[in-house]
Amino acid sequence: MKSKHMMMAATLVLVLALSTSASTAQKPNIEIWGVSSFVADVNNWVVHKAKKWGTKNGVEVKVSLFPFGQLNAKLIAAIEAGTQPDMCVQGWGVGEWVNKGLLLPLDDVVDRLGRADFFKHKLIENQLRGQIYGIPGFFELFMLHIRTDLLKAAGLDYPNDYEEFAQIALKLTDPKKNFYGMGYSLGRNFDNDCHFLGALFTHGGGYLSEKSSKGVGIFKGESTIKALKWIKDLYDKKAIPPFGMVEIGNNNAYINGVVAMTLNPPSIMYALKHRYPELAAKTKMIPVGEIIDGGEESLFIFKSTKYPELAKDLAYYYFKDKEDYRKNFIEAGELYGLPIFKSQAKVIGDAWKRGEWSEWGVNPYEMLKSIKYVTNPRAYPLGEASPVADRAMMSHLWARLVDAVIFEKVPIETAVEEAHQELKRVAKEVYGK
Repeated sequence: MKSKHMMMAATLVLVLALSTSASTAQKPNIEIWGVSSFVADVNNWVVHKAKKWGTKNGVEVKVSLFPFGQLNAKLIAAIEAGTQPDMCVQGWGVGEWVNKGLLLPLDDVVDRLGRADFFKHKLIENQLRGQIYGIPGFFELFMLHIRTDLLKAAGLDYPNDYEEFAQIALKLTDPKKNFYGMGYSLGRNFDNDCHFLGALFTHGGGYLSEKSSKGVGIFKGESTIKALKWIKDLYDKKAIPPFGMVEIGNNNAYINGVVAMTLNPPSIMYALKHRYPELAAKTKMIPVGEIIDGGEESLFIFKSTKYPELAKDLAYYYFKDKEDYRKNFIEAGELYGLPIFKSQAKVIGDAWKRGEWSEWGVNPYEMLKSIKYVTNPRAYPLGEASPVADRAMMSHLWARLVDAVIFEKVPIETAVEEAHQELKRVAKEVYGK
């Protein structure tokens, strides 16, 4: 009998062990990919929030962050192989992935967070076919960083428009001293794309007016010619450094005293406040022309996830504590990005009125409310996300256009026609007409 009892006990232990092992093996797991930001605090918050949620919910969460230029190449390869992650946080290309039928709509998450609290421009940034497929992380505004000490010494004031912007750049330029009025990113990089779009929209241009290949006809307008002439004129008159500057090169040109002003997200100010406080005190950030929002990095969820409801709950968890989002994602990054929520932007605006965030030449909250924003994911003037916009950015179409005019000396009209034909081909492929 003793032997029989021992066998029964052993069997019970084995069953329990197998049960425990099966339970462990069945523990849900969610894999997240995203962009590695220039600002360490932003990256830390993205990882910390996911891990904390995973611990609370008994979910194994793996977070991998990649440099901006690498993420989409990895996503494309993973999608082709059917090995994409469950979700992206600070990812991009929403329009392209929706067009391929790969993403879950997130309107229910938006409603849980409070639809009315989103700035409208950010709310519809990833909207296609009447549904929202991505939640942006922040506004990443290309603000004009300008040396106030140099303006004062030259008896100049802040520029109100692109014409004054160019005039000041020329007046502050001294190429004999290797000093240039305007930092402009040349070469095939995201900042060059954004700088061109800022010039294009400021001069009244656009690149997609309807969902068809006919919609790109707007790009052939006089506004595109004027935008490129504006850039080329500054380059030819040596107001722009004669060498191509990728994103970090543009930042460093300002930080190292090579340029008097540049259009850039506040990643420059983050570096100045942490490492070069004397230069930070001489720098103001102001809006000029049509402000470009480079913050197209968004949270989105692939349909292929085994755990759609868990992934949506994690998406909600990222933003539900809006004060935590503001303090540890936005303010910890020295306002490298501005909040997507009105309530949190107002807190920052009120602090600005009390003298905080004095490097901003305008109230950030009031600016977000009043400026006509054109965000990258939304094709302009179509007004919604589009694979045409995503593919143009992914292929650096805009940067290639500028480089053709500046470095390859291609006539502007010829370069515009070549870009127009590429846009037309992409639009026809996307929309079928």
